[in-house]
Amino acid sequence: MRDILTAASAAGVAVAFGSPIGGVLFSLEEMSHNFTVQTMWRSFFCALVATVTLSVSRGKASRGSIWEGEGNKVLQCNTLRTVS
Repeated sequence: MRDILTAASAAGVAVAFGSPIGGVLFSLEEMSHNFTVQTMWRSFFCALVATVTLSVSRGKASRGSIWEGEGNKVLQCNTLRTVS
């Protein structure tokens, strides 16, 4: 049960901030005192799927903002405007 809660917290933080690795690091720090490598990979997979699902449901994937790079431009926080 603790593994599911850890993975769910990683997914929640990943979706909120758009960072699957950040979600896993949060769950590593805050949710589990015994964090195995197996739990880390499960949490990362769950956070990655949640982030990709949110991006697809918002339509960002069809516009190319997460799947293709646009040169040396930096994507601003949760918008499609870019800074050169």
